[in-house]
Amino acid sequence: MRLSSNIARALGGFSLLDAMTEGEEVYYLIYSNTNEPRLHNKYLKKGFQHVSILFFNGWHWLEINNSWSSLSFNSIASFEGYVFAPYSNLAKAYEAKGFTIQKAPKIVSDKLRVPSVLTPFTCVEVCKAVLGISKFSIFTPYQLYNYVERLNRNTELLKEI
Repeated sequence: MRLSSNIARALGGFSLLDAMTEGEEVYYLIYSNTNEPRLHNKYLKKGFQHVSILFFNGWHWLEINNSWSSLSFNSIASFEGYVFAPYSNLAKAYEAKGFTIQKAPKIVSDKLRVPSVLTPFTCVEVCKAVLGISKFSIFTPYQLYNYVERLNRNTELLKEI
């Protein structure tokens, strides 16, 4: 299988600036459409029907993905058949593939995060739990996208949480 040149370029693109952040934890949200026909998909914004987390723990890439039937944690060593170095920016490869990628802050707070007991255990709830977001009114991937965009723009809001 031949790897497209823009994905290979994205995986191979590593700079000294990237090396400075090696060893730091980074979280990315990956937004996409689902392949499974679900009744509620017609109410969700195109490109924002599913969300998963891409997590760099300082040395390895991990993907946390929730579906209706399972919750999976995958260590990623290759992408589209291309084995890459752990320091490669895998988020850029997902972006080159057409996914919407968003860097997300990890919220560390002394407050107790109360899980939403009245909401189903969806991909959005998993992402909120991993990132420490306790906002009850976020139900869809697009609402999560907008909330994280506000967090990324407004660092004062992040300090209040």
